[in-house]
Amino acid sequence: CLSVTNVSRLVDLLGVPRTKEVLMAAELIDAQEALSAGLVSEVFEPGVIREEVGRKAQAFANRAPLTVQASKEIINRVLAHRRAPADASDDWIRTCYGSRDFKAAVDKFVSKTPFEWTGE
Repeated sequence: CLSVTNVSRLVDLLGVPRTKEVLMAAELIDAQEALSAGLVSEVFEPGVIREEVGRKAQAFANRAPLTVQASKEIINRVLAHRRAPADASDDWIRTCYGSRDFKAAVDKFVSKTPFEWTGE
């Protein structure tokens, strides 16, 4: 169960049908789908992530600081106006994470045994 903020992000990037599929079927999104959906801006081969992140950080550091700061803030403001309040899904978060199903599923996951959902 995700917050309304995170579900909104997924809907914006993946669309309603794919978001429903991912959330309801508990599907993972692989690197290539994440890239094509805009969830990530780049995908790297194993072993080069530190070097690539350093390269990207250096590129940002070499840009005009006020422009970088303004860009981040303006994007955050745009997103804040497009999304439901962060607490808009608190009732469902409490319901899901406070349920007997959740507690039992965690125990079964840890012990690597199958679990059958009851909806309670």
